[in-house]
Amino acid sequence: MATTDWQGFQQQAPAKPRPEGVLGWLGARATAWEDWLTYGITMLVFLAVAGSIQNADWVETMPSLALIGFLGVTTGLLLARARINQFLAHFIALVLGSAVVFWQSLTITEGSTFGGRVDDLYLRMEHFFDVAFNGLISDDNLPFVILVIGLTWLAAYFFSWSVFRWNNAWIGLIPAGIGLFANFFYFQEENFSFLFIVFAFSSLMLIMRVNLMRRLQQWKAEGIQYPEFISLSFLHLTSWAALAMLIMASILPVGGEAKPFTGIWDQVTRPFDGYSTDFARLFTNVQTRQIRPIHSFENFLPFKGSLPERQRVVLDVKTDETTLSSLLLLHGAAYNEYTSAGWLMGDKVGIDLGAADPVSVQQQLEGNASLGKRLPVEAEITVIGSRRSVLFSIGQPLASSVSSVYDLLRLSNSPNRSNDNQVAPLFMNGLALQSRETQQEGSTYNIVGTLPNVTPTDLRTAGNVYPSWVRDLYMQLPDELPGRVQQLAQEVTVGSATEYDAALAIENYLRQPIYTFSRDVPDVPVGRDTVDHFLFESRQGFFDYYASAMTVMLRSLGIPSRLAVGFVLEEQDPVDDSYTVRDRHAYAWSEAYFPGVGWVQFNPSPDRAALSGATIPEQVEPAGTTETFDDVLPGEELIEDPEFPEAAPVAAEQGEGGTPMGVWIALAVLSAFALAGAAGYFAWERSVAGLPYPQRIWEKTVRLASWAGAKPKPNQTPQEYIRDVSKLAPYVDDTNVLADEYGRSRFGKAPLETEEQRRLREVWEPLRNKLIARILRWK
Repeated sequence: MATTDWQGFQQQAPAKPRPEGVLGWLGARATAWEDWLTYGITMLVFLAVAGSIQNADWVETMPSLALIGFLGVTTGLLLARARINQFLAHFIALVLGSAVVFWQSLTITEGSTFGGRVDDLYLRMEHFFDVAFNGLISDDNLPFVILVIGLTWLAAYFFSWSVFRWNNAWIGLIPAGIGLFANFFYFQEENFSFLFIVFAFSSLMLIMRVNLMRRLQQWKAEGIQYPEFISLSFLHLTSWAALAMLIMASILPVGGEAKPFTGIWDQVTRPFDGYSTDFARLFTNVQTRQIRPIHSFENFLPFKGSLPERQRVVLDVKTDETTLSSLLLLHGAAYNEYTSAGWLMGDKVGIDLGAADPVSVQQQLEGNASLGKRLPVEAEITVIGSRRSVLFSIGQPLASSVSSVYDLLRLSNSPNRSNDNQVAPLFMNGLALQSRETQQEGSTYNIVGTLPNVTPTDLRTAGNVYPSWVRDLYMQLPDELPGRVQQLAQEVTVGSATEYDAALAIENYLRQPIYTFSRDVPDVPVGRDTVDHFLFESRQGFFDYYASAMTVMLRSLGIPSRLAVGFVLEEQDPVDDSYTVRDRHAYAWSEAYFPGVGWVQFNPSPDRAALSGATIPEQVEPAGTTETFDDVLPGEELIEDPEFPEAAPVAAEQGEGGTPMGVWIALAVLSAFALAGAAGYFAWERSVAGLPYPQRIWEKTVRLASWAGAKPKPNQTPQEYIRDVSKLAPYVDDTNVLADEYGRSRFGKAPLETEEQRRLREVWEPLRNKLIARILRWK
């Protein structure tokens, strides 16, 4: 418990002469072995956390966080002990930290000269901010490395500052402990148990040291003698207590055994799930060992370099339809906008479908002339692995037994809408079917999707007269796409008489041995187009790369196409014929649009069977009629107005970039200030906790006045000191009340009456405000 003992001020020994000059001050600091003992323990605490982050291998190019932590903690010690204003100290730390971040950032940039590395740093950061503010996908690790370096410096500096200036270890220990646990949760670090023990051991030692430092300062102020090496005695006793904690920690559950802690972490982080979306979009190459789905089915789909084959069960699927295709796919989401680093859903709007009886829907559609050359397929889906909002279907989803919202591409941006009366059938322009309530683990729903029910002849004769909404929405390619991609597509499809033949040619070409299926793909060089790099240089990848290459090549030939992701149904239970879907069954494929048929699936990935679009042999007549799917389905309303009716959208309309990045930056800055303020307030109040009210007020007054330039002098009485303080706040009356009540409480042990406490508060509050204004130089 810290207090300003006024009797101690009167008994204080004459102050030692201050060392002259910087060298003299540094020499005095070098002999303060108490500080260096605390410094060593503080460094051990921080290095345990930095080591955990370093060992997690977030990115391969991460500089040494131990070095940055060492520099930050050392800077905090020197500035905390320096006789300079704390705001000036923080400014110096900010300048030094910026220099360290700049220095370490240059070590991972490209260039043979200093100027070349600086230019590379500038251009890459400029590109990153352009991507961030335009809702695109970034595959450059440099911004993430800079973020981690900067946060490491700030954390190390303020941790050290709080220990050596404020004598408070908790301000640094609590965030450090949260960071250590979060790192373990997201990266499943193998050395977590060892580093946690180091952290716990050194944290206990630091708490002892800080409390002892506070007590030693009080004893010095009161002139109380104490053994010179009392710190070593306390260190010895604390070591035994820490050893007992080490033994206890060694038997606690870690890793996969710590399921209760994982559950708690899920509950704590669930409100922030939305914030992780922008993080994943901007830092796609950050590695994690946590079990995460390969595809998130969100607004964006980044290319990933590593694809672990995880066995976690995520869904159970029951269906009677197994005859239409040799490769049965479970549709989750489709993407229409290609970027060099991944795919985006684009500008979409939600249409409320409510809940429907899938059996009734299927009965209405089977054999109906308006269905055309597509067949409805029913499935029963049980969620097993984790909660999800996306609803999965075999083929393009039509209806589900749970209340749902259909994500559709907005048509208002189509340049040719005013010149074409054709409209988009609802279910052919859908990207994903979302449940209005998240489907928890164990929940079951029924759903109906549609698959093309066509022969190769049907697809060859479908023609290429596409509705305007198809041409406008599913032909996009970035301007930066290298021209050799289109040239390769033209070479591969030479001699193809129809669009279907061209699609077959591309599918077969990508399945040739010149391309290697691999689940471990090197990162694409910064600034390079991923599809171009896959086709011409790396020539290796998994289904995301193959399907993306086919989709881009089709578009370069003028064939509308899109990327679809979901799962492969191939692990069938022999008892009940249900399909077990695991993480390793995640898949991606290409879908091409054929007039009168709709979206047709192709699989260019050589790890599984080809789809080839057609679902029934040539000699068998397809079910239904030859009427096109562009006709109206029973009960289906066409979207006549490209802007959509006001009553239709029920989900929040999302632009390409979602919430602007600037909003997240502002929120992050405000959160950081709020956290710092809360930590400062906690440290301020805790330092005087337990004192009677007049003594708490007096202690706060002495601190604020000292920071404002009015430090108490030896042999000065409280009444004399408060007169000096009142000169800093000339318009505050009756300040002597603070000294009088302090003396009564400190020396007379007199209890404070209610009226006296009220009067004390009336004097203290304006005095406090004046002193704070004086410290901030606002007067």
